[in-house]
Amino acid sequence: MLRLFDYWKTAPHNFAGLEKTDYDSARFVVIPVPFDATSSYRSGARFGPSAIIDASRNMELFDVELGEIYKSGIFTLDELEPVHGSVDKTLERIEFVVSKVLADKKIPVTIGGDHSVTIGALRPFKDISVLQLDAHADLRDSYEDCRNSHACVMRRALERSEIVQVGIRSFDKEEWDLVQEKELKCFTRENIDLDKIVDSVKGKDLYVTIDMDVLDPSVMPGTGTPEPDGLSYSELVGILDKVSKETNIVGFDCVEVMPLPGSVVSEFTAAKLIYKMIGLVAREK
Repeated sequence: MLRLFDYWKTAPHNFAGLEKTDYDSARFVVIPVPFDATSSYRSGARFGPSAIIDASRNMELFDVELGEIYKSGIFTLDELEPVHGSVDKTLERIEFVVSKVLADKKIPVTIGGDHSVTIGALRPFKDISVLQLDAHADLRDSYEDCRNSHACVMRRALERSEIVQVGIRSFDKEEWDLVQEKELKCFTRENIDLDKIVDSVKGKDLYVTIDMDVLDPSVMPGTGTPEPDGLSYSELVGILDKVSKETNIVGFDCVEVMPLPGSVVSEFTAAKLIYKMIGLVAREK
């Protein structure tokens, strides 16, 4: 017999609309971080995590290639509350949460927010390489008097890890000079070579950071700093597919989704990509 409140029953506000998975048995932990205090062009990425989770509640959970991905165990944390007015303290909160997830031997999946959230998410990891998929190099030492800006995330990563950059098509002169000086493994949009990318990360513990503006604006219009001539969705998935087969991915993030009024294309694309990525990481090698 139907009860009155059954008519209002909807999917839980967890990633993929899943019922609350037991944390202890989950392999992946989704960490929503609604923070965009360092956005330098258009703000709004703080609304990305909630919009992505909303969109994920409306996607099919069966994947033709990977099957029922959700069975790998996905737990969604409540949104992390930023410290308003303090980038550094917000990053400390992200670091604390990711540290706890890693201590519990789970794979953190951080959803931003602007790209600065990655700085906090990376801090607990030791002896890893970082694969960046992005339109921008993000190698500035400081931007707008902030060393932890979204424009500096890979400079901070470089201070502690080997980095590989893919899809880059926008550089500051300082950034380009650094790429040349350090002989960084940087695959610009014009010289993407899948075999060389895989060789650069093969056999390593790898963290993957995906700035959704790596995709072409025709595919991903909802982002704060769109750049023309980006990757297609299939190109991006193809790179992640190959890389995931050759590495041990220990964590990843998806950042810089800025929901647009009247459109759900960007958040739905991000939700599908995150779900696919979970499946790629979870599958047997």
